[in-house]
Amino acid sequence: MRDDAGDVPELNRDATASAVRPPNLSAGPSIESGVPTAISPVPLAMNSSNIPGTSVDASSAETRNPTTTSSAENRVPPAPASVVGGLTTVSGGKSPADFTMAVKPPTVLPSTSQSPEVPRGAGGSATNNSATPPVATEVAVVSPKDEPASAAGTASAALLAKPFAVNGGSQSFATLEAACAEIRDQGIVELHYDGRRPEPERPIRLIGKRITIQAARGRRPVLWFAPKDGVADPLQSRMITVSGGSLTISNVALELQLRSLPGVDLWSLFRLERPQHLRLENAYVTVSNPSHTAAAVIECASPPPAFVNMGAMKDGQPIVASEILVEHSVIRGDSVGIRLRDAAPYNCDFRQSFFALGEWLLHSELSPDVMSPMMDVSLSLTDNTCLLGQGLLKSVGDDNLSGRLPKTRVSARSTVFSCGTGAGLIEQQFPQTTTDFRQSLQWSGDRNH
Repeated sequence: MRDDAGDVPELNRDATASAVRPPNLSAGPSIESGVPTAISPVPLAMNSSNIPGTSVDASSAETRNPTTTSSAENRVPPAPASVVGGLTTVSGGKSPADFTMAVKPPTVLPSTSQSPEVPRGAGGSATNNSATPPVATEVAVVSPKDEPASAAGTASAALLAKPFAVNGGSQSFATLEAACAEIRDQGIVELHYDGRRPEPERPIRLIGKRITIQAARGRRPVLWFAPKDGVADPLQSRMITVSGGSLTISNVALELQLRSLPGVDLWSLFRLERPQHLRLENAYVTVSNPSHTAAAVIECASPPPAFVNMGAMKDGQPIVASEILVEHSVIRGDSVGIRLRDAAPYNCDFRQSFFALGEWLLHSELSPDVMSPMMDVSLSLTDNTCLLGQGLLKSVGDDNLSGRLPKTRVSARSTVFSCGTGAGLIEQQFPQTTTDFRQSLQWSGDRNH
């Protein structure tokens, strides 16, 4: 098996399935109460302060802080390594399972003008290890002596009641849903609170708007969603739907807390309907899924009939690929990373991030209804750690598929992969009626483990 540019790793196939075995590291991440536990060293190119580990209990998925030591003390010494097919495997010394690190968000979330770090997932302070997560708080501003003392308190109370500021702070709203409904194109929603608000946010839908959601300076907000009842509209099981336009989320933690509810085919934090891009920068994403219901962090789906030609040429094919960018972020949970169900091209670019997922990082579903020659997918990974309950990529084809399959291009650099026991790094399952599916995968890699 080679990991050189342009070569596809050897596949061990039968008539209907193929799998590329992962490097011999360890079994995949253990899943406890719906959240994987990190058990792998971080790539050398990564800063351990940017990519923390996680430790979650069964009751509240709260993050706890381990005893703080210097970065030099926390650094895992490299073990003797051997090169097998272009992938470096660790041998000798301790096994990767011995290098257990507790994932924690940084103590302080910087402002958007500072160097990037990942925000705290549970919204707690460095000294507060209470099992009950804090609710959103607002620090009262001390007014000058020449101003009435009640003025600052009144302004603080108003900001706490309506912490979602838009249009440069000229308007404030009580919920994210209301703020996104009123915001202008290319607007910014600033979150002026810390931790979780008392009530979860309602699902929102963004149509044709280019929006940024970011923490206010010095704030560490958590946007959390917790569906309680069954849903009649399938879109209500998708927390943030982006149809066209674009969405950037910066310095914000997001949580999706799931329980088993009837009548839902899939839960997802994001649903993308051919947007220009989704960008997660310094984000901390958690999917708590103790019932192991079908879930994804991101779902890529066809838009409704009224918007099916959005961003498309006359023949219906997209002009440019949609982009999914994840940078300096933590993505964790008992779910799929990206579930692709749309006949449109996507470019996925993951940089210096930590993924701890109970299933596949990318799961592509192909059927005659959603397949086209333009449905090419690009997956680029640079300086990441991927702890996966299954594997990196799975492509599944409907029994009625025939003809040419879309291309999937994978480029991996300086990335650590750990897959589940018995799972392949890459798995393809297509009927024999398709054109040689081995040609549908292109692999390029360097310095991966």
